[in-house]
Amino acid sequence: MATPLKVFVALLASLAFAAPASANTVVIVSQAGSGSVVGAPGCTRADVPNSLVAPCFGTNLVNQTITFTANPQGSPVGHWKFIGWAGCPSVISINQCQVTDNAGPIFAGQREITAIFQDSLGPTLNSVSFARSTTTDRGATFSWGSNEPLSSARCSIDNAPETPCTGATSHTAVVSEGQHTFKVLGLDRSGNPGSFTGNVDFRILDTTLVSTPASVSNDKNPTFVFSTGLGTEFECAVEAAGFSACGTKVGDRASLQLSNLADGKHRFRVRAKDVSAVDAVPADFSWVVDTVAPTATLGASGPGEGALQAINRETFVFSSSEEGTFECQLDGAGFAPCASGITLEGLSATAHRFEVRAVDAAGNIGSAVARNWVVFAFPNSGPAPIQQGSTNTEQIVVTLAFFATAKKKTTKFTTLQVKNVPLNSTVKVTCAGKGCPSGLKGKGFTKTKAFGTVSLAKFIKKSLRAGDKITVTVSKPNAIAAVKVLTVRASKKPLIATKCVPPGTAKPVAC
Repeated sequence: MATPLKVFVALLASLAFAAPASANTVVIVSQAGSGSVVGAPGCTRADVPNSLVAPCFGTNLVNQTITFTANPQGSPVGHWKFIGWAGCPSVISINQCQVTDNAGPIFAGQREITAIFQDSLGPTLNSVSFARSTTTDRGATFSWGSNEPLSSARCSIDNAPETPCTGATSHTAVVSEGQHTFKVLGLDRSGNPGSFTGNVDFRILDTTLVSTPASVSNDKNPTFVFSTGLGTEFECAVEAAGFSACGTKVGDRASLQLSNLADGKHRFRVRAKDVSAVDAVPADFSWVVDTVAPTATLGASGPGEGALQAINRETFVFSSSEEGTFECQLDGAGFAPCASGITLEGLSATAHRFEVRAVDAAGNIGSAVARNWVVFAFPNSGPAPIQQGSTNTEQIVVTLAFFATAKKKTTKFTTLQVKNVPLNSTVKVTCAGKGCPSGLKGKGFTKTKAFGTVSLAKFIKKSLRAGDKITVTVSKPNAIAAVKVLTVRASKKPLIATKCVPPGTAKPVAC
């Protein structure tokens, strides 16, 4: 049983009814709940809840009496009941009230009475329907009718605790793929709850893309893999074409390979199907096929083509015809990732070749563009040998070449070489620091009768830590030995320092 409606008196403060000279009383009737009030002409109110009845003006009100009759709303049958009157000076029967011009106190020539109705029964719901959403993946929409207006409703899916529905006569939800049940109860405008409807059984099919090409791909023949939990077959659509059967279902999945796609944007859709039921929101994937390699361009930075110069440090700036990355190599040491603005330091006095190529988002690698030049001397050192008596002493000049990616704590080298090693030299390499290979830490290794390029790959099989140092000493009898110290730095490219060791001494000095 619902809580009885509160009795209220509709005070029409804005209405200042001036009683006629021959009249003493104006009667204003209001109602709480849903019903009708019938009185004198012009004093009848239809079935509109909680509303005012038109004011009743008496004429020659000398002991004139007006009788008002209250009738509860008849639909739904048995729901509404008349409870009583408020402000009635004379109740002559259960549902009748009499007012006379001289009955009781007069308030500025106006009297107010209220007919009170109460609803005692909850609503009955009917015609519950289910529809799959065509815009929300695994979405379901339910709607229903009622035998009286509703203020709200409460829903339950799969017998979960009831929660407020998204609307008084409809509900939307997103559920998992599978078989489900739905039920609902309504509350009328008096707050009376009805009973739950019977279960409405429904099921949702879903389709998942397991494997797709990259969002930008150079594959003209991509393969799609897709799966479903309940579906027994699949239908696919390519570009703007309609759906048609595709793939052979094995387990919960199937695949389809497209062929000979043109460069440009493409769209693939797939939906699971089981007899007449289909996934109402197909899996949808759009991507771009790009098979055209990008073009790299070397800017005006760095040496001119074929230049002969006494500079052992160069910076190169370059660009690409497409968004993507770059790969560089120096003197044929192998391409490695790089960025525009790369600086090469400690270049040996010899011919050099720098190459860069662009890589686009699809993985296409463009042709390399190159710059060739010759370094013939170093600033502040000059090519002149150190004199000892009347004998010229050879000064060994080598290059420590590398490609590396620096992070905050570690640096990963892809290439590390000693280049331009003179004939019959001895190359000694040591490593100091926590990141050094265990077998080479401290003692390092020595290579005798070295010449040309010596690989230090065994030192860079794993990332080195910030602060680690690799020291390379290249020497030969009666020559000024070259010492290269490579220091790993946090988030910066490694630093290379160059020193010399004159014959007969052991301590490196500035060259």
